[in-house]
Amino acid sequence: MASLIHADFNRHSFMKLDKRIYLLVYLNENLDPSNGGNFELQDKEMKSYKMKILPLFNRLALFNTTDFSYQAHLRLVM
Repeated sequence: MASLIHADFNRHSFMKLDKRIYLLVYLNENLDPSNGGNFELQDKEMKSYKMKILPLFNRLALFNTTDFSYQAHLRLVM
């Protein structure tokens, strides 16, 4: 499965506001975990994941947002 490792912006350049946290809530019912779609939090070097989160219904993921909050979503296989 392919994934794109990235860090989202954490500072709005025009408004000078900081984004401090991410909150993800999975609302997808009846997803088969064997199809992928996992959310990964990567290490600072982007060499391996530190945590893999299965996208199960009503699951919540909360984490700090920094310029090195590397993350990836593994693509769903349908």
